[in-house]
Amino acid sequence: MGILSHPHAFLSRARSFARGALSPLPASGGLWLAAALTVAGQAPLPSEYQVKAAFLYNFAKFVEWPTNAFAAPDTPILIGVFGENPFGHDLEATVAGKIINGRQLEVRAVKTLAEARRCHILFITAEERRRRGDLLNSLQSASVLTVSEGAHPGAGDGVMIDLFMERKRVLFYIDNEAAQRAGLKISPRLLKLSRRSSND
Repeated sequence: MGILSHPHAFLSRARSFARGALSPLPASGGLWLAAALTVAGQAPLPSEYQVKAAFLYNFAKFVEWPTNAFAAPDTPILIGVFGENPFGHDLEATVAGKIINGRQLEVRAVKTLAEARRCHILFITAEERRRRGDLLNSLQSASVLTVSEGAHPGAGDGVMIDLFMERKRVLFYIDNEAAQRAGLKISPRLLKLSRRSSND
C-alpha cells in the first residue's frame, strides 16, 4: 500500500488533494492514497475528518451522475451527512467556493430517508451502521453516491465507497458495480486509487 514516509511531503500532498489534485502514490500491487494522521515531533497533520472531507470533495470531481439527477444545469451537488456530523466545520470549509462542472457544492445534515434520496453524495457515519440496510434499500432507485465508514471494506452490502483506517491512514474501497447499478460512472483515475476495485 502507499505509505507516506515523509510527513512534510504528505502535508503538501494533502493540501494539493484538498485543492482538487488527485496525486496517486506508487506502491507495489496498486495505487491508492494513504493518509498518515499523526507523526510525533512534527507539525500537526490534517485530522482524520479533514482527510475524509477532502476525499468527499474529490469523489464529486471524479463521479458522473445521470442528467436527471439534477433539476437544472446549475443545481448544486448536495453532500449529505447521515448521522451526527463528525466533521465539525471541516467539510463545509473544504467545499466552500468550489465549483465542479458549473455546480456549487452544498453540505446538509440528513435525518430522514426522504432527505437521503435528494442527495448526490451521502456520507453515512459509523454510528449509523445499524441503519445501513434500511437506508441502502431506500436508495436502490436513486443515483446517490453512498460513502460510509466504520464497516469492513468490501462488505458487499451496496455501499459504493467504504472509508476505513489502517495503520493511522485513511484508505477507501470502491464497489464499482454498486455505483453502476445506480447509474453512476466513476472515473478510472479514481478506481485506480481504490484499495481494491470490485472490477479487478
